[in-house]
This record gives sequence, structure tokens and C-alpha cells, in this order.
Amino acid sequence: MWIFEEGKKMSETYDIAIVVPMYNPGKKIKKCIKSILKQTFTNFVLIIVDDGSTDCSKDICDYYAKKDNRIQVIHQVNKGSVEARKNGVLSEIAQKSKYIMFCDSDDTMPYSSLETLYDIAETYDADCVCGDMIRMINGIKIPKKHSAPCFNSKDIKIYDHDSIMNDLFVGCFGINNYPVNLVAKLYKRDLISSVIDFKAIVKFMGDDLSVTLNLLPKTKKIAITSKNVYNY
Repeated sequence: MWIFEEGKKMSETYDIAIVVPMYNPGKKIKKCIKSILKQTFTNFVLIIVDDGSTDCSKDICDYYAKKDNRIQVIHQVNKGSVEARKNGVLSEIAQKSKYIMFCDSDDTMPYSSLETLYDIAETYDADCVCGDMIRMINGIKIPKKHSAPCFNSKDIKIYDHDSIMNDLFVGCFGINNYPVNLVAKLYKRDLISSVIDFKAIVKFMGDDLSVTLNLLPKTKKIAITSKNVYNY
């Protein structure tokens, strides 16, 4: 069910809808929510899909939803992360946004992430903007052993449909040219909505790879920045 607080205007449109699927992350959800609320870009809606959590996280989300009108919470019976993410994307409020982004409930985003991704998307009319991410443990950055070649430039890289298929799509099959994760990316709403309801076609790497395999052939333009936009 939806949690609607008095005074929330569901007719409003937002530039970005951030979908956070959640199942028992405990108090880690606080850091996730706070990192989103502190974004320098403010015209967004945060949609948290509680996938039947049994811990304190569901109450934490409802508490923040009462404090900030940009937060919407969907409580559903446990169906798994695939269904949770899909329900967030296809929700009424997300479908009013121009772009959609994903964030996992135990991760955070640097405060300039939305602004960085949105500015690039608007400048280049990109269907998807992909940023880099860093791994964190207890607030400590973990050095990377490998960085995808698409991040090997300080300038924005633009891929048209042909180069997406020739250079990036093949990276989904072990060449590591392009990260297959769904997070750290900003998608045009129509694009991600068109593939989010597909059944999984692979059984490894969760549903991220399945969605990416369906998404890339439909994508006309991808912009890639080496800036960090996600803390994993």
C-alpha cells in the first residue's frame, strides 16, 4: 500500500524519481535517505519500496516520509527485489518524472550526484548517463582492482547506438567495458520502464544484468562520466 501524508501533492511532477528497493537493511537506511535528501539537486521524489521488511527500517522510512514531502513509501508483501524495483518504477508518481535512478538501501550517494547526472543528461540528450562508483567499508574507500575502460577519460564520453552495441553491449559478456549494475546511472523514464517488466534471462548478477541486456539494444545514446556518483 502507499503511505500518503496529508499535504502531499501527488499531481506534482519531478525531474528525477529515485527508486530504493528495501528489505531489512536496519538502520543503514538512515544514511541512504540522508544522502539523498542532502542532494544539491532538489527536484526529485524518493520512492522507497519496502518489500515486507520485518525490522526497524519500515518505521524509519515512514518517519522520514512524514518529515519530507518528496518521500513516498510503498509497503508490499515480500516479493523480492525484482518486483520491488519494478513496482517503484511503474508507480504513478515515478511515471510522472523525466528520469529514474536506482539506489540500494544500504548504499549512499555523494551530494552532487543527481546534479552531475542530470546536467549531463540534459546537455547531451542522453537516454542513460552512467557514472563511476567507489566501494566503501565503514566510511573507508576501498582501492579498485579494476576500472571499466569506459571510465578512462576525464571528459564526457558519448556513445551512439552503433557504438553502444559494438563497444558496450559486448561488455555484458565478460569483457568488462561497461558496468552492468543498475545503480550509478540515470535513465530516461520511458527507456527503463520499457524493460523493467521483462523476465530474468540470466541467473547470475541478480536482475541487473538481465535488465541491462534488454536495455542496451533500445538505447540511442549513453553518456559516461568518470565522476563518482555512488558509494557502494
